[in-house]
Amino acid sequence: MLGERKKLDKPGQGKRVGIGGGIEIGENALQAVFREVIEEMGTKQDGDIVFRLNSAEQVGIVYFLFPHKKDFPGYNQRCYIFISNDYSGKSIETNDIKPEWYPVNQPPKEFMWPDNLLWVPQALSGQKINGIFVYNENNQISDYKIES
Repeated sequence: MLGERKKLDKPGQGKRVGIGGGIEIGENALQAVFREVIEEMGTKQDGDIVFRLNSAEQVGIVYFLFPHKKDFPGYNQRCYIFISNDYSGKSIETNDIKPEWYPVNQPPKEFMWPDNLLWVPQALSGQKINGIFVYNENNQISDYKIES
């Protein structure tokens, strides 16, 4: 499951991204991923929850750095990576995300951030990963390191 990022005020509009967001005060990363999945692809406008994770496994942490975006510190991110095959309901489009299901071996490469092609296959194969990606002003990777 990936989602087409719809919001104009977030990095990656139009890209296919993992579902997620920030960790709120009092939450840990696992609690945040459960909440974000409900918010981004599981809550109707009337508030009914129609999709949720039942469990998730953390498989890594990846850092994304944009040193040229000094005026936009939100571009620099630490992302906790979770995978799950255990969910209930049917995902729906929300104001943030248009969810789309892809076969694991056929991701929409042309719509993904370049780093995804380097670490996502490892995570989906069950490898634990830690990575750091540095992007240049052309949104291309200028440096990276991945440890499994």
